[in-house]
Amino acid sequence: MARKKNNAFIFTTDSFLVLPLIILAVSTFISFSVTLRENTIQHEYAYMLARDSMNYLSELTMEGAGISMSNSTVLDTVVYDVMAGHLDDANSTIAASLDSHMPLSTGYVVEYKDLSSGDWVQVRRAGNQAKLSKPIIQVSELRIITALTQPSISYSSNCAQDTMCAASATRYVAGQVVGPLVLRIRVFT
Repeated sequence: MARKKNNAFIFTTDSFLVLPLIILAVSTFISFSVTLRENTIQHEYAYMLARDSMNYLSELTMEGAGISMSNSTVLDTVVYDVMAGHLDDANSTIAASLDSHMPLSTGYVVEYKDLSSGDWVQVRRAGNQAKLSKPIIQVSELRIITALTQPSISYSSNCAQDTMCAASATRYVAGQVVGPLVLRIRVFT
């Protein structure tokens, strides 16, 4: 008589051992995918804040911000101040124009890249300081900026007698290029 091998019992034991592992893997995948979705939404929100803040500074004039009567944008003024070494002026310009528009739940840092050393130098650090020390999400928006100082025309004392088409070219003082400068804003949520 031939003996018959019975492997069915071993197969069922293996399946009972593997089944909890499969359930654990599926539940872990579902849990992490929900977490990843929430972090993705927060990351997109932080990136939108950084991008919109940089766009806001590049479109807002100094007069519109209530800082001065200049038609230069806030970002151009900040670049000019940074290139001239006036970091305190750049800091106060950013504070006057951006602090009130950032959500209270976020922190932000505005920095420029020092081309000689390659380091990022802080211009302004503001917002929720707890987020700055232990951020959940941090995003950056970079922009290379070349500002132009305002060109001007110097008028003579008897300007009323002159017509513009007869004005000499020496009255025109061309604007000067300031920069380029790499500026970034980091938003922490």
